[in-house]
Amino acid sequence: MSNKWYRGKLVKGMLAAFAHVLAVLLIISMLWIWACPSAAEDALEGKNVEYEDSDMLSSHMFSDARQIVRGIQIKENLETDGVHDENKLVDIKKYIEEGVIDGRDESGLTYKLGELEAWADGYWKYDNVESGDYGSSTKDPIIVGQKPDKTYEYFLYSDLRHKIDSGEFRFVMETEDMTAYDILQELKDGSWYEGSATSGSYALLDSENTVRLIDCWNYDGFWIEEKYAPIGAGSVLELANEKPEWNGKLNEIYQDIKSTLYILNDDCEIYREVLQKYEEGSTNLTYLYADKETERVYTNRAEYESYDSLEKNMDKLRQVGRYAVIMPKLSDFESNMMEANASDWNHQIGAGTQSEDYIFIVALDTDYPVQDIYLYMKDNYQKFAGKAGFMIQLAIGTAVLLLGIIIWLTAVAGRRPEDEELHCNVFDRWKTEIAAALVTGVWTGCMIIL
Repeated sequence: MSNKWYRGKLVKGMLAAFAHVLAVLLIISMLWIWACPSAAEDALEGKNVEYEDSDMLSSHMFSDARQIVRGIQIKENLETDGVHDENKLVDIKKYIEEGVIDGRDESGLTYKLGELEAWADGYWKYDNVESGDYGSSTKDPIIVGQKPDKTYEYFLYSDLRHKIDSGEFRFVMETEDMTAYDILQELKDGSWYEGSATSGSYALLDSENTVRLIDCWNYDGFWIEEKYAPIGAGSVLELANEKPEWNGKLNEIYQDIKSTLYILNDDCEIYREVLQKYEEGSTNLTYLYADKETERVYTNRAEYESYDSLEKNMDKLRQVGRYAVIMPKLSDFESNMMEANASDWNHQIGAGTQSEDYIFIVALDTDYPVQDIYLYMKDNYQKFAGKAGFMIQLAIGTAVLLLGIIIWLTAVAGRRPEDEELHCNVFDRWKTEIAAALVTGVWTGCMIIL
């Protein structure tokens, strides 16, 4: 039988050592690619571009533009005449559905902005056990009553008990065996719900023996502890009782309030932080948003604040370096960035503004007078772009060679040049768990060091 040299220990050892070298090179090349994926992507596509013409720049300006427009919308929501307005009315329904706070009460469920901000801050900052619970499990549960006209009336359990104690209300089915307080206790315990088979016996009469409610049961919908009352009402229950458009929608009211607190909490964070990133002197990026309906201008450069100089200022910004101009019509989109997608820019910016007639322009000073993220990204891109093609080739080459060696070593594992028998070495005789732990530990340690 011929001597099969490629099964020898020396060859296997050399290949195993070479495989580890290839693995290290593969990891290094992948980390290099991962450090600047945009440069690697451009290299794969055969592009040899500068940072200013890269997708990396266009994508980052697009992301910043969306944040800026969002910040401007929030600024318009939370301010009146450029000043934060705690007394501004917030229509809950309009805010949730349209993202707009315009100071008008249209749905009937409205709060003051300052109260909602304080409520939102406390609601999400502290773990309030009761808030966000369901009605039947609260300390003072909500009781729902149905009137003869099929509308609803809501009570806190304590209020209903007071009306029973005072004689204002009494249950139709009160008996010696089933007193009013027995019925109240069942209601407090959450024993009854709308549609219960025997709940119809819980009808209530008023002091004149007129049927006030034909039935009552425990409210088991969503509930949130009220920190503030809606405008024009003492509580949410009073609002639902008095406003026909909200009667029978108590669960929806509470859910809408919770959603409002959640959204407003995020908006306040953006209001306090996001636009500060783009203040004059802090960035090489300039933005100008002009609402042509109100003739208001939002910008981070004092020299561009005049609405009367809008066209002149737009011309100036077109000369800055890289820019994009967005208007409601897609045909009006304008940019000198190679990777700017007109449809994406128009859709995202349009979705973030309340105005139907606007101009938004964002421009980057490519002289980079400020040491901001754009300058850092330019340096990073240039550092990696020149070697990205080589690193991609290195990653592919090492991966192919490594795979080939693994297949080779797998095929000759346990074989010797002189025979066709399978032979176990010392490592093969170890317990599987110990061997796996050792291999995993060694590789993990190497990765941490690398």
